[in-house]
Amino acid sequence: PDAKTIIFSRYLVSPLLSFEDASIVPTNLNPDNFLPQAPRLKQYEIVDDSKSASISAKMKYVPLPHAMNFHADTFDPPDIIAEQILWLRREIETTPMHVLKLAYFSHGWMLGLHDQTLIHEPVEAWQYGPVIPSVFHRYKAFRGDPIDLVPIDRSEQLSVDQQDIVRDVVAVYWEARAIELSNISHNSGSPWDIVMHSHGPDTIIPNRLIQKHYKRLTAT
Repeated sequence: PDAKTIIFSRYLVSPLLSFEDASIVPTNLNPDNFLPQAPRLKQYEIVDDSKSASISAKMKYVPLPHAMNFHADTFDPPDIIAEQILWLRREIETTPMHVLKLAYFSHGWMLGLHDQTLIHEPVEAWQYGPVIPSVFHRYKAFRGDPIDLVPIDRSEQLSVDQQDIVRDVVAVYWEARAIELSNISHNSGSPWDIVMHSHGPDTIIPNRLIQKHYKRLTAT
């Protein structure tokens, strides 16, 4: 009741690339944006505190070229995928960047081959490549050093298809250096490259774009 402003986050309308991708209608709010430098947030001043204030957002709908199956019971938190990657690579040095990129590649191939997401968290286009934020923050203390945690085998928490995807991705890039994985993740024409050029950094890379990219790779 004592609030003077409302803050609207585009994360609440996932996967909203930017505020330009939705029709936003504020009610009883000053439409001026008080956080012009914050790409994720808009802040509105309540005009009349005796009345209710609200924001509605309608996303632009872009139909997928084919159906995508989403199964809530098979969504696995990114940390399960990250730890499984660490467990599979337990005999080789693995940095946070290794985990980030291998998790992203696994997510992409799951979309491309099985029309299903591997993780439920939006992938973001950061300055130097695609990032799964929770995985980044979990291991960021190690910076560029190997992660020296003792991982647990999480295979029982994954479906057979998920296990196969993660295992195969880890095997294919077994000897790749972290910087090589990073370079692959933001090649010209990649989902990260497309989003960076169209919306700039700190925006969500939509699953439909990742899926399209990896389906194209399966055809080559």
